[in-house]
Amino acid sequence: MNVRVVKATSELIDARLQTGDAVRFTVPTWSMYPALAPGDCVIVRRARAAEPRVGDLIIVKPDASAAWIVHRLIARRESEGATRIVTKGDNCSAADPPWLETRLIGRVVAVQRQRAAQPIDFTSRRARVASAGLALLSRGQAFVEAKTRGKCPDKDPSLTRRGALKVSRWVTRASGFAARWIIGWGV
Repeated sequence: MNVRVVKATSELIDARLQTGDAVRFTVPTWSMYPALAPGDCVIVRRARAAEPRVGDLIIVKPDASAAWIVHRLIARRESEGATRIVTKGDNCSAADPPWLETRLIGRVVAVQRQRAAQPIDFTSRRARVASAGLALLSRGQAFVEAKTRGKCPDKDPSLTRRGALKVSRWVTRASGFAARWIIGWGV
């Protein structure tokens, strides 16, 4: 896509978010499955850097020409005098590189599932508790992945390392489906 078109589109969306309007995006990938599937529409509101809590689904934009990313906030870190946010897709093994808080676009407040009659409120207490639990599991999975990175787990003779990686993947995925059921996201 033309860089000027991308920049103009980003500026228009940013202006709408600044006025307090909600913006809808269609999820194109499986990176947030089972919480989000391709075709689901996320409803996003502007968020100041300190507003999103660990567990919230947030939108970040790596740079001016990159696509926006919807991932779960799993941690905040202080680095080089700046606060960085760490995100991870629920269906991804590794965490994203830490983002500067200035890359935050907004927070997902609701999701319109493809076959659902009404949007699902992601700001409810039940959704926040389930999301915080998923963030904790995702952080653990990212830790296990980081410890095994550079080592091929399928060829590594260490049964413990391979087992930890597979268990962390299974637990995170199963917990995502449990959260969908608890919150009413529909399985």
